[in-house]
Amino acid sequence: GFDMNKLLTSIAAAGMLAISYTTSAISIELPEVRVGVTHTEDVVYGSVLETRTNNRNNKQKGLFLNDSTGAFAEVGIKQLMGLSIGFEMGGDGLTNTMERVVQGRSTKVAATGSTAEEDENGTQTVNISIDDSSSLYVLMPIMDTGFYVKAGQIDVDVITKETLFTGSTYGNVGLSGDFVGAGYQYNIGDYFFARAEGLYTEYGAASVTGSGEGDKISLSDVGSASAKFSLGLRY
Repeated sequence: GFDMNKLLTSIAAAGMLAISYTTSAISIELPEVRVGVTHTEDVVYGSVLETRTNNRNNKQKGLFLNDSTGAFAEVGIKQLMGLSIGFEMGGDGLTNTMERVVQGRSTKVAATGSTAEEDENGTQTVNISIDDSSSLYVLMPIMDTGFYVKAGQIDVDVITKETLFTGSTYGNVGLSGDFVGAGYQYNIGDYFFARAEGLYTEYGAASVTGSGEGDKISLSDVGSASAKFSLGLRY
């Protein structure tokens, strides 16, 4: 199957060879270096399954919004048709609250000391944010149009602070994914530029064990559609 790690490694190796070649020949231009800041707006979707030892499992699908600001650095290699290799670090995202009222599973009177889940109704409140993202990517300009395509890998931390009537608490979990997208770069004078781009990301599955013995939360079918706006310096 398709292996993004091998693709990025191969492109990075080619880039390093091109950089070595350009720096050893005075007649050939040096690579272009770019640094900048970027703001990202995400629409994230996914499925969450809470698996419990008492077989009263809770499954939920949802959408939420996330936004964050980060910084990036790139090297553009003119000898490879302008292909660029970049790295981006994202900051903490906004906290987003998902609340769901779960109907009681039985009309019988609960025994003393039972949880709300076994009695009537309960409210599950989960605060989620995507924090500390890091991504490695390649960017290929489409001739001299200003448009470009982009692909890479991203790692994020999913931070949770939940209030669950089931009684369990869960820690944070890391997710890794692959993304593809396209954008437009507008150069401002000789040294500055602005960008707008759209990306689609698919993340792998992950799970985390809860405080209740045998309880577990599994994340699956997680993905996002993102809009990014950047300002940078090139030299």
